[in-house]
Amino acid sequence: MKGVLTSLSAYLNAAKLYNTNRCGFGSALFMPTLTLDLNTSAVLLGTQPDRLLQFIQRENLPGVLFFEAQPQVSVFTLANLLNTTPENLMEWLEDEALAELMDEVEEDEWYEGDAGQQVYQALLDGES
Repeated sequence: MKGVLTSLSAYLNAAKLYNTNRCGFGSALFMPTLTLDLNTSAVLLGTQPDRLLQFIQRENLPGVLFFEAQPQVSVFTLANLLNTTPENLMEWLEDEALAELMDEVEEDEWYEGDAGQQVYQALLDGES
């Protein structure tokens, strides 16, 4: 699951950067897509991508888009399959991605007050 959420976080960051560069307005116009790739969808459903693809083809699921070789699965379809709401699914994904980001910095050093300001100033002086 960790790799999938990392790729989800990377996707969200790349999309924000794309919108910032393209529109010049930053995240005010950021709109995440409402579909997930086959691999991410399979992990969320607890199966393998090839088995999910077979299921999609056999059941002719609505909300599955084939713009490329691998389908994109709508969060609405995933939520329906998981017997939840799209809002709950997206909130859970965001929580998992945030927890992963927090784990990445858990071992980082933390500074308070003047000590933090001194470290920051030392970094600035080093860049000059």
